[in-house]
Amino acid sequence: MRVTPARRSAYKILFEVEHRGGYSTDLLASHADDLEERDRNLSHAIVLGTTRNRIQLDHVIDLFSSKKTGRLDPEILTILRLSVFQLLFLDRVPNHSVINEGVELAKLVRKRSASGFVNAVLRKASTWDGKLDIEDDLLRAAVETSTPIGLLKKWSGEFGRKAAIELAVANNTEPRHSFRLTTAFDSLNSKHRDELLEEFKKDTRTSSSGLVPDSFYTEKVTPRFRELVEEGLIYFQDEASQLVAHIAAHSAGEKLLDLCAAPGSKATLLSRLLGMNSSVIAGEIYFRRARLLRENALRQQAQVGVICLDGRELPFGKDQFETILVDAPCSGTGTIRRNPEIRYRFDPEDLQVHTGKQLSLLREASKCLKDGGTILYSTCSLEREENEDVVHAFLDSNPHFSLKVPGAEPFVVDSEGFIRTDPAALGTDGFFIAVLEYRRG
Repeated sequence: MRVTPARRSAYKILFEVEHRGGYSTDLLASHADDLEERDRNLSHAIVLGTTRNRIQLDHVIDLFSSKKTGRLDPEILTILRLSVFQLLFLDRVPNHSVINEGVELAKLVRKRSASGFVNAVLRKASTWDGKLDIEDDLLRAAVETSTPIGLLKKWSGEFGRKAAIELAVANNTEPRHSFRLTTAFDSLNSKHRDELLEEFKKDTRTSSSGLVPDSFYTEKVTPRFRELVEEGLIYFQDEASQLVAHIAAHSAGEKLLDLCAAPGSKATLLSRLLGMNSSVIAGEIYFRRARLLRENALRQQAQVGVICLDGRELPFGKDQFETILVDAPCSGTGTIRRNPEIRYRFDPEDLQVHTGKQLSLLREASKCLKDGGTILYSTCSLEREENEDVVHAFLDSNPHFSLKVPGAEPFVVDSEGFIRTDPAALGTDGFFIAVLEYRRG
């Protein structure tokens, strides 16, 4: 029995993610053209499902294996994880097919001697009743949602036990596929625009966003949607990420700078929102990512000036910009639904490194701001250390800046005047936004 292309691809990607530090979404995209539509969908489901449920899968493997997961060869561990995921979560795949292909995968990766072991573990795992004999609700949630207990305890301390568990549950669900219209869409004649909007309206799997305008989400990314992306007419972007651009557009003047801008999601949306009235400059430190940013802008017909620069050493003088978007690099814990491996790599000690960079970006951006201008600071992190704490540290050492309550729906603005989008409450990624106004006095 041969191994299907979908499972071969899933194994290769998962091995890179689990043992070599790869990222699932990037690897899935790089393998997409090698697979037919059906195989691509199955590979996608296996990779993301296995990664989302890793801790629970390891728990089940340990129940039925004579050798614990920590002692298994990495190749065999990956095979068991992806196979157990299919047994437990993919009802459309017959158990015997999953078990047989797991055995064949072991042979394919030159672990023939372990094929009998794989067969035995998978047969036993297929009988699991789904019960977790764990009394503590936080520990049980950690296994059920595959959230490392250290991270879950951290969230419990910050948001409360109930909210932390709800957040972990939300993070372990498949994110909806949100997309927006582009400048290229705006350039179509009115008949073509209306036809496309009517197409979205008639599609029972597609709905309008309730958070930002000209935004939609769909249950399934079909070849038709991918065609529209290639034509530059739509762009897939989480609604919370879109919200950042909409808030920044409220205070934009003639010149706006977007730091750490790749892949250009917010810069290209800002270009559409501001039109010809403003100049949008997007900065990115890495040349490869700056090139990707430029390609995205061209595809969407967005007027964005792309500059390769280090946001901590800006080549601009004083009084250059009315608005600067500091979309800072961070731990990314607000995007765990889309990047599930982030949870397993989270290290609280890394937060100090991130906050140092984030403060450096804010301080450098403040030097280029015009009087009366605003810095919009945003992250896709749930961690207070990267959000409120960074903003307060900046304000404490920069008395000419003050926190400004952003123009947004009241349900996303907290009592301190910050915006937080809650994955559990809104079904979006978890973003943090602060608007800082500069007055020389």
